[in-house]
Amino acid sequence: MDVWTQLKWIAARYPGQLLGTIVMANSYRHPSLLAKMAASLQALSHGRLVLGYGAGWHASEYRAYGYHFPAARIRIAQMVEPVRLMCTMWTDSPANFEGTYYRVQDAYCEPRPDPMPVVMIGGDGERLVLRAVAEHADWWNTVTRPVPVLRHRFRDIGLG
Repeated sequence: MDVWTQLKWIAARYPGQLLGTIVMANSYRHPSLLAKMAASLQALSHGRLVLGYGAGWHASEYRAYGYHFPAARIRIAQMVEPVRLMCTMWTDSPANFEGTYYRVQDAYCEPRPDPMPVVMIGGDGERLVLRAVAEHADWWNTVTRPVPVLRHRFRDIGLG
């Protein structure tokens, strides 16, 4: 049973809980497909989806599945663009998006989620990941750090 089937089952069985993924690597599913899957689960769960999303970090896993493992800067850019694409598909009908890595033309995503899913970006990069979180996410998932370390990171990107 894949993760989406499991989440649908959990949504039906436990109607009061948030549902989500921690953290799916962008490279493993095309964002237009993921936008449709997330929108369906958001509708089935009555607005309880938390979409955990990340740039991917496990090089050996990428290689095991035949995926190219680009540098972190590129993987992060390839993660940010799909978040923008998915949000476009969730709000525009039909949706058009032209990016560096992905594009959709006259794409439909029905039912459009209302409310939009919570987007949680996972990652631990000091500059690029935190900037992506600040600009494109509702939540941040990272490894536990002492408060002084987090304050320093937020100051570095102008958030603290």
